[in-house]
Amino acid sequence: NMEEDTYWRTQHVSTEYYNPQYDYNTDYRNAYGYGYAQRKRYGNDQVFELVEQDLQRDWIASRGNSRLEWADARFAVRDAWNRPLI
Repeated sequence: NMEEDTYWRTQHVSTEYYNPQYDYNTDYRNAYGYGYAQRKRYGNDQVFELVEQDLQRDWIASRGNSRLEWADARFAVRDAWNRPLI
């Protein structure tokens, strides 16, 4: 979703978990995209923490070229998960 990508491209640097050693295009974009897609998959009535183990397991296969391990990616995934769907 281009609107989501544009939003996170500008917002990710102002988050508490932002790490400048990681790049938006290579690392964070995949985490935000994953969170957005999984929210659509699980639906609005599902709580992130209740499905986090499944998300963590599936992150490895979904992360593409992202260098983020789940311990770092989970924050971006959760932010995208908690952002209202547009």
